[in-house]
Amino acid sequence: MLCTLCVHCFKVLEVARNGCTLHTMDNFDDYVSDDDDNDTRHQCRRDWRRLKAVQSELEDVESVALDSLVAAQDGDVNPENDTFSRLQLLHVLEKRLKAELQFIREKDLKTLPENVDLQLLILEQNQEKKLDNLRETLTYAEALQSEVLEDIKQEEETHSSLSILNEVLKKKVAVVNRANGDDIGNTLESVLAEMTTKVNKVTEMNKYFKEQLKEILSKHFPLPHPTEAGGAAQRDIDMSNRLSLMSIVGRLIEQSLNSPEQPYIDMDDRFWPPHVEFLLRCQIVLKDPNNSHRIKLVPFHL
Repeated sequence: MLCTLCVHCFKVLEVARNGCTLHTMDNFDDYVSDDDDNDTRHQCRRDWRRLKAVQSELEDVESVALDSLVAAQDGDVNPENDTFSRLQLLHVLEKRLKAELQFIREKDLKTLPENVDLQLLILEQNQEKKLDNLRETLTYAEALQSEVLEDIKQEEETHSSLSILNEVLKKKVAVVNRANGDDIGNTLESVLAEMTTKVNKVTEMNKYFKEQLKEILSKHFPLPHPTEAGGAAQRDIDMSNRLSLMSIVGRLIEQSLNSPEQPYIDMDDRFWPPHVEFLLRCQIVLKDPNNSHRIKLVPFHL
């Protein structure tokens, strides 16, 4: 009876694919005897409702002319045309019905034997199998729970240790702050005072070195007096416009600090040649390789 019923269902499905109306098996109970199993009845009823649903879907789809189908297959139909859209829908429905039919054909319907004892044995085995699976799941959950509890315990111990360490560090920081002064403003003021003292010290040292340099250069390298200049040509030169050695060195230092990319200065008639020659021989200044009338201070700080 069951095999006959399945074959009949396959035939009804083929009829439904061709657009026909299902007039058979409207009363499904006529095809199932009272001796069949209840599960088989429910399964067949579900398959029957699926077939009815497929038939209703096919009835809702409008028929397409054969010429339109041929044109669509040849590629002459505009994709924006409604006929082409309906053709695509029909192709999708056809693939779906083929898949459902193949599933029904390959599906192996399992039925319980008529013997009550065998049915009870099968049900008992299924229940035991499910119970074993649940036991394994419970064992895994208990093991996982124990691991999680152990991790939580370790994290709590770590948190407690870190909290104690944090408290100890806070106490040490408080002691250091009390030793150095809790007021941050006082600390800043002390730093500013220290920096001011250093700047003043550097300023004083700079002033002292300038005075000493000026004294040494004025004493040992003065400009000659016009009456002391040798030769008639030297006596005709106005020595009052000459730059002292201190002025030359000062200009070289300012140019080197203010314009390090262009440290050269131009020499004119105010530069006394003996002073320039002295600076060159002592390797205090250098001449410009491209212009002999320009000199610069040797970068001692580099």
